[in-house]
Amino acid sequence: MMGTMIGARAAIREVASSAQTIIDQMGDEISRKDGVIARQKSEISAKDDLIARQKAAISNRDGVIARKSAEVASKDAEISHLRTALILAQASSAGLKASIFRLQDELVEKSPTTGVMEPKDRPLDYTTIVAKVAEACGKAFDEHARAHGLMNPEAYRGRA
Repeated sequence: MMGTMIGARAAIREVASSAQTIIDQMGDEISRKDGVIARQKSEISAKDDLIARQKAAISNRDGVIARKSAEVASKDAEISHLRTALILAQASSAGLKASIFRLQDELVEKSPTTGVMEPKDRPLDYTTIVAKVAEACGKAFDEHARAHGLMNPEAYRGRA
């Protein structure tokens, strides 16, 4: 029986030794996989940082684009305002020119030969002249403004 015991002990030692070898191999494999996992976590973290930087750059570009778009819109509005002001100024100028021409016509009509502004035999009717000149001015203003795309120029006459 002693022989059997010795054989059994030897077999147990051999199984224990084999088990220890397997445990050591598994421990090595676990350590290797832990290293792989750590490297992959590090790579993931680096890629997350890269993505975060790229998102920030995109957000910054979006902000720049938004600011530039706002500037362009502001300049467009300013240009539109200046175009309207130019049309009004040109219309006002056209109105003044028409007023001058109408006034000249009225003066020639009232004193065709003498050139005197107020002949003694035909006094000037200033109220009629002013009304005719104002009418000519308004008509010229409206025509010019409409010709340049301004709708409802009557609303702008007092501003020009």
